[in-house]
Amino acid sequence: MKKIIVFAFISFIAIASFAETIQLKSGKIIEGKIVEETDKYIKVDSGVGVAITCYIDEIEKINGSEIKTTDINAKDFSQTTINTSMKKSQFTEKINKNKYKEISPSSLSPIFRWNFSKDGLTHTYDYKQKVYSKTNANSHFSGRSNYTEQKMSAKGILLIKSQGDNTAKLVLKKMQTKMELDTGQNKPKVIEQIMPPVVITGVKEDGSGSFGNSSQDTLLKMLFPLPPKSLKVGESADVPAKMPFNAMGSLLQAEGYSRITLARYVKIGKRICAQFDVDINISNLKVPSDLEGEYECFTKGTSVFYFDVEKRCFVSGTMAFMMQFSIDAPMPRIKISGENVPDNMPKRTKMSMINDNFVQVELKE
Repeated sequence: MKKIIVFAFISFIAIASFAETIQLKSGKIIEGKIVEETDKYIKVDSGVGVAITCYIDEIEKINGSEIKTTDINAKDFSQTTINTSMKKSQFTEKINKNKYKEISPSSLSPIFRWNFSKDGLTHTYDYKQKVYSKTNANSHFSGRSNYTEQKMSAKGILLIKSQGDNTAKLVLKKMQTKMELDTGQNKPKVIEQIMPPVVITGVKEDGSGSFGNSSQDTLLKMLFPLPPKSLKVGESADVPAKMPFNAMGSLLQAEGYSRITLARYVKIGKRICAQFDVDINISNLKVPSDLEGEYECFTKGTSVFYFDVEKRCFVSGTMAFMMQFSIDAPMPRIKISGENVPDNMPKRTKMSMINDNFVQVELKE
């Protein structure tokens, strides 16, 4: 459930906050971070110091989507697990940078920008994503660690719809997600969702957004990477990137870049395409000296995308990237009216999350 926000491009938009909206069947709305999950309940930290328990049979929707749970056999899913000491995606080897035949670029003077001058022009893409996720959070009361592993897959349709004013709308629809949830306590569950459509307006021809959110802008550029200037084969350009990180209520920024290299020109069917090889490194987290605790937040990955230089649109792309954060900070002091707080309450909050992602987009002809 927690990392349904990682799914698809809609997941990217919410990743920096790690927050969920839970709607109960009673109509009550709860917002916060899911800090513990089992096949019977979830616990949500809404920022008041004590996690709220929500039982699965009481939950109507999470992030606007109805949930459906099904008992499964663990063998139904891939047995791939996450090595939490890794600093790069396990999917990196799936990135094939020599898929198409190279051609000579001698007569090309391309403009590496979308063409959003024609109203109603729509580019339709198949969208697929796989995510392996692992969360570790200590209990507020027992101090014991709670591990949750999730394996997720998603597929849907992604539209880039030109508005005729040099901007476009991004629409993600028909998004079907499937997640295996394993807390190590009971038989794993599968949760299937059909996500509501997501619309992002104000996408610019350079691939950036106009919504004033650094995480959305960064992740949009990761999905459709375009260099900020003209390049010759073998040349690179860095696109600055920032990712917000909530450090126990203090909003920090992990900074870095996406390095886009014009690797070569290739022929895909009748299309002449620029091949962009991309290295993603957003790992410089500046922690103020006044902030107690130890924090880590990074996004690292690699991708290859093919851009039609004549029609000025992307043809396909694959991306492997890992997002990880960890917190080791003093535990908030807790007082419960009418109750004695146990003396053995943990002194520190320890939490970590790692998400390994593989994304594919391909233009539907």
